[in-house]
Amino acid sequence: AQGDVISVNPQDRLALAHKRMKELDVSQLPVMQHGALVGILSQLDVLHAVARHTMGFEEPVASAMQTQLITLNAEQPIEALLPIFNQGM
Repeated sequence: AQGDVISVNPQDRLALAHKRMKELDVSQLPVMQHGALVGILSQLDVLHAVARHTMGFEEPVASAMQTQLITLNAEQPIEALLPIFNQGM
């Protein structure tokens, strides 16, 4: 449905994540577990993991996702993003 967040789980295979990115024309997907954000996966993360691991696209998302995330509360003003952007994040 419109407004639904499309995500992957850490246990999903990179093939599924890659397929979703291509179908939805997005370059990143949130990685969710039990309703909580646990990481983010980009197309570049997928490509690096496929080149690095012998199982390629059969590797789990957890092997490639980024877990060091900076988050803000929805109630925070937009100006709260500026220090994050200034750090290059």
